[in-house]
Amino acid sequence: MFDYFRIDADWPGRAEVRRRVKSGAALTARQKADILETAMQRALEEAYPLSNAERRFIPYIEMHEFEALLFSDARILAEKTDIDISAIHRILDEHGEPEEINDDPQQAPSKQIMALNNSYRKVTMGKAIAEAIGIPTLREKCSHFNEWLIRLERLAVGRDTEQEKNQ
Repeated sequence: MFDYFRIDADWPGRAEVRRRVKSGAALTARQKADILETAMQRALEEAYPLSNAERRFIPYIEMHEFEALLFSDARILAEKTDIDISAIHRILDEHGEPEEINDDPQQAPSKQIMALNNSYRKVTMGKAIAEAIGIPTLREKCSHFNEWLIRLERLAVGRDTEQEKNQ
């Protein structure tokens, strides 16, 4: 899992995203993540051709930051942060879905939460909110995150199947 705003400018795929945006393309967060994840995968496969990188590395770019996932359940986010739920709904309405919140480090989801309640603490409160929301809701509301989890789960299924064959 990588945070888009924390990766280097020369990260695989970053130049392609910049090029497309500069040429006028209106890329969604998902489209940017797809470009970056594909480029990361290719770069690893080229750098380590004998390491089976296509199976050992499953890239996931969290386009804005972990807190975007917390917008999956406005009620729980509001309750746990003592923020008026209508303010959370306004943010969601502006962006359409949690994974699309923000395209600017100054408007990161955590900064938007902190603007509504400056006592928000990323690590302790973020973890508690995510636990209260639960993985099923995070998966339902955040399709990119869900698809990454599905890919990870397939590894476990494949590994179990392989172990059964060897017994």
